[in-house]
Amino acid sequence: MATSRVDRGYTLIEVPVVARLWPDDDLIVRVMEYVRLNLRSLVPELPAECQVDLIAAGTAHNIDLRPILGLYAPPHILEFVPDWLRLYETVENWCNAMSDRALRDLGRATDAPSWIELKALGVFPRRSPPA
Repeated sequence: MATSRVDRGYTLIEVPVVARLWPDDDLIVRVMEYVRLNLRSLVPELPAECQVDLIAAGTAHNIDLRPILGLYAPPHILEFVPDWLRLYETVENWCNAMSDRALRDLGRATDAPSWIELKALGVFPRRSPPA
């Protein structure tokens, strides 16, 4: 059975593009998917065993659902995962270096679920639990 809801611990990684791409929720999700797919090129020291998911979740600061990246690291590699602040700052710096037009172009060229589909899935991509 595939995992379809947020049911494991994540380090949340903000992709600060919402204000720049609002009100196009689908475009925001597609840009976040681009970052998800390319996070290892932005943070090369990220252990290969980590999984990066696109999730529809609330946070302590915003209980409404919104798209956000979630980094899952198996317990045995936690000590090798870069600090959450390093992850956030790397993504933030990448976003800040991109023009709004470049972000829109990347989003339009990236295949991703719509915001409505992501809310229904809870987590993307769907993953099978470990055997």
